Amino acid sequence: MQFQTLYNELTTGLPLAILLVSGIMIVTQFFDCWSTMRLLTHPSQERNPIARKIMYRFGLRRSIIWIFWIWSALICLIAATLIWLLLSEAAAALPTWLRVTAALGYIIFGVCTGIVQSFVVRTNMTGRFNAVTRGVVRVFRW
Repeated sequence: MQFQTLYNELTTGLPLAILLVSGIMIVTQFFDCWSTMRLLTHPSQERNPIARKIMYRFGLRRSIIWIFWIWSALICLIAATLIWLLLSEAAAALPTWLRVTAALGYIIFGVCTGIVQSFVVRTNMTGRFNAVTRGVVRVFRW
């Protein structure tokens, strides 16, 4: 099978995959914010140091948590739009390998992000850490 044929077959499914992965990231982030909102009573309970500093600065208002969700959803939608445009005919002058690699990188990153956020939601809801959330806590100890 020639590379161009493989590319054509790949690119027919990539826009749908980008749409699905974007939806997964936005939905799992929503549930992460929702479960965090139910759990937190003080900013010191937040593991993310950036979010914790913002909560200390502005207080633990529910609106702050939803601003995080809106911000992350906007970033996700902008990134998905850029990848989508990269796959369009307007970007045909760019090398094919670059276009496909960028799209696959977004999909892999999005799936991994969705998985981690799902485990965080599970920890928030049950109060029990798992291997993924223990790793996240280790990363955020700065």
